[in-house]
Amino acid sequence: MTSSDRPSIACLCVALATILPSVALAEAPQGQPHVHGRATLSLVIEEMSLTIEFAAPLHDLAGFEHAARTTEDKAALGRLRQKLEKPQAIVSLPTGAGCTTRSVMIEGISAETHAHDHGDAKHHEGDDDGHADVIATYTLSCSALHSLSEVNVAVQSTFPAISTVDVAVLGPGAQFARKLTGTNTLLRLR
Repeated sequence: MTSSDRPSIACLCVALATILPSVALAEAPQGQPHVHGRATLSLVIEEMSLTIEFAAPLHDLAGFEHAARTTEDKAALGRLRQKLEKPQAIVSLPTGAGCTTRSVMIEGISAETHAHDHGDAKHHEGDDDGHADVIATYTLSCSALHSLSEVNVAVQSTFPAISTVDVAVLGPGAQFARKLTGTNTLLRLR
C-alpha cells in the first residue's frame, strides 16, 4: 500500500464517527444526556500515527462544572490541565511501540468554564443545558506501532469518578467498540 492509497487520519476519523457513533462522539448531541461517571475514548491507528481522543464531563475530572469562582477552583482546573497534557493520564502504551507525543489539544478547561444556574427562570427547554465536557486529543508518532497489541486504559485510575469508559478503535486491522468498567482496563487490539 503506498502512502497515496492509505486513508488519511481525517478519513479514518469520519469512518470512526460513522461506524461507532455511540462511543465516537465526544460531546453529547442534542437530545442525548450528559452522563456523569462515563467517558469516551477513541483510538485511531495509522501506519506510524496514533490519535487518541478522550472526552468526559468536567465535573468527573475537576469536581465541578460551574465557572471557576475561587482560587481553589482555578487551581483545580490548572491541575487538571497539567494532568491532561500527558497522554499517559489516559492510556499507557508499551515502550516497544516507540511513541512520542506530537501534539496535545485540550478543550473545555478555562477559568470561564460556565454552567447555567438550574434555577434560572430565563432558561428555556432546548437551550444549552450548561453541562461542560472536556475533550483532550493527542497525536502521537510511533516507530513500531505495528507491534502494539494492547493498551492499558488509565482513565479510571487517573479519574476515580469515571466508572465506565466507552472505547472505539479504528485501525488497519481493527474496528471495534468496547465498554471498560471497574478493574477491566486492558484493551486488546488483536
